[in-house]
Amino acid sequence: VEYLRKLLPPLEFPEDVAQRMTTHVSWQRGTEGHNGRLSFIGRRVLQTYLLLFLHECTLAPAPFAPRKTDPKSYDEISEKMLDTYVLGEHVGGAWQLERIMRWTPAIPELDTLKAETPGRILHSSGLYKVRGTTVEGVMGGIFHQFGGSIAHRVFHTRV
Repeated sequence: VEYLRKLLPPLEFPEDVAQRMTTHVSWQRGTEGHNGRLSFIGRRVLQTYLLLFLHECTLAPAPFAPRKTDPKSYDEISEKMLDTYVLGEHVGGAWQLERIMRWTPAIPELDTLKAETPGRILHSSGLYKVRGTTVEGVMGGIFHQFGGSIAHRVFHTRV
């Protein structure tokens, strides 16, 4: 809870919500609760806010407007930008969520291998995927706990 308080001031999360946001289903086989539902909501929240942002950009005044984008490509852009691995690598990495995530790596000897070949091992260990799911869980938790306007602000300032 303390780490989330520092990461997202002035938001105050209840202990159980904070724990659920940062617990992956791999942790003790999900018996203590996990972020599955919150990540489901968070994924939709992120996609909605990204599509609104992209649509707003095309409506900007002429000197600032990007070239017109085919609406079908919005889905492609959204899919690539909000890929769980991409979220985990970039947003989750910037937030350093691995400090508070509760999960079980796919590779048990992760610490030893990380030093040898960091990029490839981190990807195949599941770290990026789990961090991405945690980003989605945090956004879902914010939406659930504080509502859409706060989640929208977090999207624009932190994601």
